[in-house]
Amino acid sequence: MALLAVAAFGVWMRLEQLGSQVLADDEWHALNFLLERPAHEALWRFGISDHSIPMTLLDGLLANTIGLSELGMRALPLACGLAALVLLPVMVHRHVGTKATLLFAALLAISPLHVYFSRYARPYAVVFLLALSALLLLERFAQERRQPLAWGFAACTALAPWFQPVALPFVLAAPASMLLFDRRLGASLAARVRSLAPQLAAAALVLAVLLGPPILADFETIRARSGHGRIADLDLAAAWRLLAGTGRDWLAPLVAAAVGVGLLTFWRDRAPLLRLLLLPSAACIATIAWTTPVAIEVPIVAVRYVLPVLGVLLLFAACGLERIDAWLSSIAPARWPLHLPSATACVLLAACGPLLSLHDERNAVYRRPNDWMHHGLYQYQYEAADRAQWMAETIRPAHSSRFYQQIARELRKNPAAALHLVEAPWNLAWDASPFVLHQGLHRARTSIGFVHRRGEPRPWAELPWDDRRFRFANFVHVADIDELRRRGVTHVVLHRDLAAELPVEHARIGADIGPLVEELRTKLGPPCHEDELLVAFDLRAGS
Repeated sequence: MALLAVAAFGVWMRLEQLGSQVLADDEWHALNFLLERPAHEALWRFGISDHSIPMTLLDGLLANTIGLSELGMRALPLACGLAALVLLPVMVHRHVGTKATLLFAALLAISPLHVYFSRYARPYAVVFLLALSALLLLERFAQERRQPLAWGFAACTALAPWFQPVALPFVLAAPASMLLFDRRLGASLAARVRSLAPQLAAAALVLAVLLGPPILADFETIRARSGHGRIADLDLAAAWRLLAGTGRDWLAPLVAAAVGVGLLTFWRDRAPLLRLLLLPSAACIATIAWTTPVAIEVPIVAVRYVLPVLGVLLLFAACGLERIDAWLSSIAPARWPLHLPSATACVLLAACGPLLSLHDERNAVYRRPNDWMHHGLYQYQYEAADRAQWMAETIRPAHSSRFYQQIARELRKNPAAALHLVEAPWNLAWDASPFVLHQGLHRARTSIGFVHRRGEPRPWAELPWDDRRFRFANFVHVADIDELRRRGVTHVVLHRDLAAELPVEHARIGADIGPLVEELRTKLGPPCHEDELLVAFDLRAGS
């Protein structure tokens, strides 16, 4: 029952306002591929932006059948993120016991990184589940020697690198570790190899079929993405705060202490499993450090490349909290609550974490409405001061239009008003999307508008008119007044020069909105607000 309650809380955290989240930044990798090429070409292209071959194929299938939407693109990561809340605790239960399993489930449920990637149209949550499942199924096979477990391990091992090739070191190091060191599979190396030979051969064959064509046809992409990162510039403390799930300076070391105690517990009581957990994690980290992929110096990039390691750390932390509970109980008064320290730690991580941030509500991701929960403002750093610095360097305009204050006043006077703003033009990159800050001021629903009119060339980061493959709920063509009204849009906000509003220069926000403004004047009448920054139209006035 407790596990179900924890899982239910984790489900809520992964579903909160999911349907209204604007698809942006890396989530457009697969979408851009589909706009430029047939979906089947993804079979032999990694793409310079790493669109993820199977996710692009799935998106192409959806686009050509029921239509592609935000939820469609996020469906597989979400399914894997939700499945991990139950499947991984179930798989670790026989190794660590009931209490540590429950703590592991709780830490996984509230982990901001896992929550984020479970909601994001990228392969990281899929790889997280597949890579850890491969490892745990292999360990269970060593104990029980049941063939279905070995075949499950082989399937996960073959599929994880297809979604994200960087998973190869993690999933291959697990069987290598067991074959070299674990005598449960046989007294000699030859005997151990024979025990897994059919599964290893099948996994190798599937990997060759899935990854062979893109490696042969698109190896230059791998070369172009490697060797250009600056691993020496990686802020390890910031990366640890992301993994620990907190921006609070006093909580991150406590999580590290729990992980350390858990490591000692494993070393004393579960040495074979410890080796099986550590060697793949070390191989994964070492490979990233050696290949130095592009942008590895950015903490969020580094941790997403080694995301399966997060699961290992959370398991160590859970066992560490269990051992701390037992130790404190042994020296505390008789009435000392047995589970108080571990329960308090979980509550503090959830309450003071970046998602709920009950101690600083202005810094909370989970406020209503927030259509930008996936924005780099929230996901690249967790501490309020770090976020403020990132805003100042990337997206904070020197001045904000008075229009947003007018909307805020209207909502304060009438909180039940269903205001819905469409902002245009836009740039899909997080560091060129200040709309998250505007929504923090006006607190109305926000979507993105495309500014090219029917028959005009399609700008970058916009979708074509009348393409039935795409059924996105949070994108709309501004010139389509009927569609705007059908979606309940109340205001269209057209920025005169969005690039000029930002602290840094961006080359891809140069749309000329002049003709569109004149078209809207003809259809809707005069703007409800006009200043040096933007022109806004109230669709209610022309109803």
